[in-house]
Amino acid sequence: GSRNYQDILYLDREGKYEDKIRMMCDFATTKPDREVPDPYYGGADGFDYVIDLLYDACTGLLNYVVNTEEYQAEV
Repeated sequence: GSRNYQDILYLDREGKYEDKIRMMCDFATTKPDREVPDPYYGGADGFDYVIDLLYDACTGLLNYVVNTEEYQAEV
């Protein structure tokens, strides 16, 4: 969760990559979650929710990479 995020930021002591470090849920477009919840506390529905959340976030991440100039290869 956010502890992992803080740990990653800590490794970037000079702040060079701070603007590139994002939470996976930042890319989700249909779910309001800020962090990926632990599915073990939600039974089978919890696992289904996490799969849906990550699918949404991965789709958003892919769209971000495809549509961000910085990541586009020169042809």
